[in-house]
Amino acid sequence: ESLGKQNEYTRYRDGVRYRVVERRYALFPQREGQLSLQPIRFEGQARNEQGQLKFLRDSANLFDITVKGVPAGFSGDTWLPARTLELDQSGLPRNQNLTAGQNLTRSLTMRAEGLPAESLPPFPEQTPDSIRAYPEKPERTTTPGPDGLASTLTQTTALVPVQPGKLTLPEIRIPWWDTESDSEKVAVIPAHTLVVEGIPGQIDSVPDKLEDASEAGTKPNNDPISNEPDGESGVGFWPLATLTVLAGWLITLAAWWYSRRRTSAGKVVASQGDNREKGLFRDLCEAAQAGSPKTTDRLVRWMSQRHPERTFQSVTDVNRFLDDTELAAEIEQLQQRLFGTPGESATSEPWQGERLVAALIRVRGTASESAPGDQLPPLYPQGLSTSR
Repeated sequence: ESLGKQNEYTRYRDGVRYRVVERRYALFPQREGQLSLQPIRFEGQARNEQGQLKFLRDSANLFDITVKGVPAGFSGDTWLPARTLELDQSGLPRNQNLTAGQNLTRSLTMRAEGLPAESLPPFPEQTPDSIRAYPEKPERTTTPGPDGLASTLTQTTALVPVQPGKLTLPEIRIPWWDTESDSEKVAVIPAHTLVVEGIPGQIDSVPDKLEDASEAGTKPNNDPISNEPDGESGVGFWPLATLTVLAGWLITLAAWWYSRRRTSAGKVVASQGDNREKGLFRDLCEAAQAGSPKTTDRLVRWMSQRHPERTFQSVTDVNRFLDDTELAAEIEQLQQRLFGTPGESATSEPWQGERLVAALIRVRGTASESAPGDQLPPLYPQGLSTSR
């Protein structure tokens, strides 16, 4: 991978002025053994002192490089050889106190030197049951420099505690291999304990006025109560009843008009949702065909759009909901290729995305066939006439 723009400068050697063009690249061998690069060849033209044009050709053989294999004692799931690797987090309260329902934005950051951002593994999705996690799309950036590549992976997650009490965000450990000291090291974010308090005012005392009214209702009334209707109240009963019936008809008419309007608006929203779902599915199939690291993220986004009544935080949630063995196997094969140990057969063979795309199309078609059963019931139940 190129490490930025080429560098041009001038050097004198044996009294001769030379123009130097320097290009720097980062190389990432994929298997152990002897690495032999093709010789560098140059072809150009120049004019001599007499102004005659002559052709220049030159070549240079590069040194062979011995590539070491992954040490047998490496404890990590993903092979991460780097000069440095650091973890950092932000967004948690300093006083460790929260209120149930309070929204937090936690940011986890992984920084590495000597690796591209695509090779950094995702952060583990581990949260206690008393808190809800809503992760955003991870951000990966790779910055070339004179000493190689510097990469960053940032994962932002919204955390919402739902139960009072103590909760502990588990420790995060990322083993990596220090290429400077040729030894294994572990980057750690320590466990974090938070105290969640209940929402104040959830259980209120009975208002004084309500207590007074209750006490007043239990007091015996010494005044004689007549069971005979009063003359004035009897005269005003029928007009009041007529107004009540008329108000009921008006409310029924307004409810019918609102339901019709809501149905029309619902059709427009459904049409917009279908277009968005089609676009997300098209992007998902393109990423799956290319074997892109964005495939899993787009799968979660597509499922969230297709099933808004559920919450999908990771590919694990999608596999658990779909319960499709073939699709789960294809996704696992893609993840092994992207984040598995280099040198394995699954990562060395060319990626064949047709099977994953076919599984996605089949799952989408199966869901479409079962969609009519999930529709809302009709406005008027069967057998009920809408006319009087």
